Amino acid sequence: MTCDRYCCVAAAEWYRVLAQSEAGVTVDPCQLTSEVIWNGTASSMPRGLEPRFIPWDDLDVPLPHRGTRCWGYALTYPEHRRETLNSAHFRFLKKGTVESNSKPIPYRDFLDYELEIGVLLHRDRPDRFGYFLANDLTDRGLQINHYNARDPGPGFTLAKDFAGSLRAGPLLAIGGASLWQHLTATLTLNGVDRQMVRAIDCNVNPLLLHEELFRDHEGDPWLLAATGTSSGTLFRSPRPREKIRAIVAGGLSMKRARHRWLTGLKYLSPGDKIVLQSSILGRSEALVE
Repeated sequence: MTCDRYCCVAAAEWYRVLAQSEAGVTVDPCQLTSEVIWNGTASSMPRGLEPRFIPWDDLDVPLPHRGTRCWGYALTYPEHRRETLNSAHFRFLKKGTVESNSKPIPYRDFLDYELEIGVLLHRDRPDRFGYFLANDLTDRGLQINHYNARDPGPGFTLAKDFAGSLRAGPLLAIGGASLWQHLTATLTLNGVDRQMVRAIDCNVNPLLLHEELFRDHEGDPWLLAATGTSSGTLFRSPRPREKIRAIVAGGLSMKRARHRWLTGLKYLSPGDKIVLQSSILGRSEALVE
């Protein structure tokens, strides 16, 4: 496995990561630019310089182009497809602005997390990818109330179209397609393990993403992909018996049945603490406020 890892403190202030710990990262103190790190032309740290330590909370979104168009992929992990009683993955456009994973999460009704591995792609480099931790926050109320089984994409786009819905960071690992199979991450909620993502289990991969997305979007030099989540989110689809009970309790109205099921689940609340962690992609903590 070969990769270089970088962190971003400000828009044009990047550093090569030498090591990570529970508290933050140790970096080469030589300041870099996003162009240098993407092209792989960063030089080694000169002798005599001391490494610099940076706490996780001081790191910004590790993307060279924060406004890059992003596509989300849904139902790419087998266990999540079984959990939601669906069979085929699909993609949808994400419109929410990107926020750092360590920033506070503004509370809203029916708010749910989705641990994912994000991929940064460039049209002219099908052999080079940037990987980062993503939390694809979702408004399950909007998602359920606008769900269309024949065309689910628009409902997913709407449910994730709010400020900070896509959260990224803290590190950007740059390497080839082979790095993908080594990427893993976990999410804990208030100290309880909720999700584990292993990229090797995903039904999409960087090579497929590059071919598919740039084939359909000729004008974009850069694109982002949120590659889907595993089981363990707060929302799940009702099993057949649960669905029947909800329909009966809702007076045979599907709309009322959906509402009863939706409001019967527990979502994120103020004070909840989410921790994302990966041995390669770093660590972040965020509170719901």
